Amino acid sequence: MDYNSGRVHTIEILRADGTVLQPGSTSGTSTPGTSYNQTGYDQTQVSRACQDAVVVRTARDGCQNVNFSSTAVDTDRSGWVSGTITAARGPATDTFGVSCSMDFATATVRNLELNRR
Repeated sequence: MDYNSGRVHTIEILRADGTVLQPGSTSGTSTPGTSYNQTGYDQTQVSRACQDAVVVRTARDGCQNVNFSSTAVDTDRSGWVSGTITAARGPATDTFGVSCSMDFATATVRNLELNRR
């Protein structure tokens, strides 16, 4: 976790027995040091691409100090990454829901939705 930028670099979930649980894998295990799931996309790159697009978009809209509260592959919509951010515009700080339609294979953002909450 990079607390200065509010970005999560990698996530590793461990079972009680210490084995790695990899989302999307059939066995629930992965090779140490990788963040690929069974479909072959790099979860870190996908999340980073979405976060980078959000920062660019909010800056274009006049917001600064973007902090990511959460970012994750959306289990309700195939091909989407969703999350929550806070961003400052002048003296006010707002909370936004963000969603990125992604090409997971290339970690490319197709569309970005930014909604004030």
